[in-house]
Amino acid sequence: MDLSSALSYPFKSIPKVLTIVLVITISIAFFIALLFNSYDWIAYFEALEIYSQYEYMPQFDPPGSEFFIGILGLFVVLLGQGVWLSGYGISVIRHVLEGFENLPAIKFGQNMMDGLAVIFASIWYGIAILPVFFLFFFLMGLFASPYGEPGLGVLMFCIGFIVAIPFGFLYMWSFIVGMVRCAAEGKRGAMFEIPTNFGIARRDWKTMVSLFAYQILVAIIFWFASQAISFVLQFVALLFVGDGTNLNSMLIAFVVFMLGTLTVSIIQQFSNMHLMAQFAYNTGIMVGYEDEFDRF
Repeated sequence: MDLSSALSYPFKSIPKVLTIVLVITISIAFFIALLFNSYDWIAYFEALEIYSQYEYMPQFDPPGSEFFIGILGLFVVLLGQGVWLSGYGISVIRHVLEGFENLPAIKFGQNMMDGLAVIFASIWYGIAILPVFFLFFFLMGLFASPYGEPGLGVLMFCIGFIVAIPFGFLYMWSFIVGMVRCAAEGKRGAMFEIPTNFGIARRDWKTMVSLFAYQILVAIIFWFASQAISFVLQFVALLFVGDGTNLNSMLIAFVVFMLGTLTVSIIQQFSNMHLMAQFAYNTGIMVGYEDEFDRF
């Protein structure tokens, strides 16, 4: 895999990256501004401080409709951007597999549908693993019971622990395989085919280990980048915050801070998508190509 290509990939479409960051930031900031200006929060917190000292709390009118609209809108935006970014990641993988080194066009409806499929697939993977956990704990309880052989409970736990580590990694990687197959084959149902995806992860486990190692390395690189940017933005934000009594100034500081941190986060996500496309290429999962992969 080519780490430098993955790291440089988002910067080849940096205007689009910054546009995505700006739209998300403005959407979040709008509803936070609605929350800030829906109530006299400064007076309310000052009253709380007085109450903590003198146990006297002045009467305040309850928040108006703007407060609840802000809460609901903020929830919808945060949930929506997570779903959309997950779905757009599928388009990024497919675009790279098609040979393009720039970000794909934004298709909001398709991206949202792909994102919802990713969310439901993750839930499906969580549900499907539950019988394995129930079986493991049932056997643990059976062998550890007073009627079992001494030491069998400990032995069962050790065996289960040894088996669970590689199985857990393969199961987690099978979800990644499902996303890659969805991008390559254009079928959202590919994400839900756990036996097939698990078989691919098992067959190409060496490539999966390589992908996992590169993703950890990317996470470390961007963690240092985010720490450096956050350190700088903290000083910039302090210029706007002042004494902390102006909520609008605090909102500006929040927007400045979020622009930096969200940019790093999204660039990291797109770099990871490029690595996943490289994994697909190395394992033969190409656009329009289908194969009968081994199952369990």
